[in-house]
Amino acid sequence: PRLLDALDDALRSPVTVVRAPAGSGKTALLAEWASSGRASGPVAWLLLSPADSQRGRFWRQVLLSLSEAHDDPALARLATPSSRPIADLLVELAAVLEGLAKPLVLVLDDLHEVTDPDVLADLSTLLRVPPTGLRVVVTTRRQLGLRLHRLRVSGALTEITARDLMFTREEA
Repeated sequence: PRLLDALDDALRSPVTVVRAPAGSGKTALLAEWASSGRASGPVAWLLLSPADSQRGRFWRQVLLSLSEAHDDPALARLATPSSRPIADLLVELAAVLEGLAKPLVLVLDDLHEVTDPDVLADLSTLLRVPPTGLRVVVTTRRQLGLRLHRLRVSGALTEITARDLMFTREEA
């Protein structure tokens, strides 16, 4: 319950990073949270693998996950394959997300698997000024190449670390 409450608090921020070693319970915590109905809106979940390091594939997967989680026609249109530049898609995505009544939660599980610097730069760009209709939760085993320092300083980033995930004496 303490960890679920901590995650509820964290998701008041636009971006949450859950960083801990393998086996620490990152995915289990998020899965329990998502299945418990605690989210204030729809949850899009993307389990990442090394194949998702390809820029086009990554964004297709993200857009498809978002459109499956929320029935907004504009999200469905963005998820349709096109030859538009990624930068244009991100601008359109941010505009669509700004118009959502309830924030959509995007879980990027195992983001450490994505190594393409262009993908991380794209994600950093999208999160530089997070759309009000989006909450992003990232799980990772290590520090990422995301430029999140401005979010951290402004209080728009919450970080949950291995230390936070450990059971207290009473819980154990």
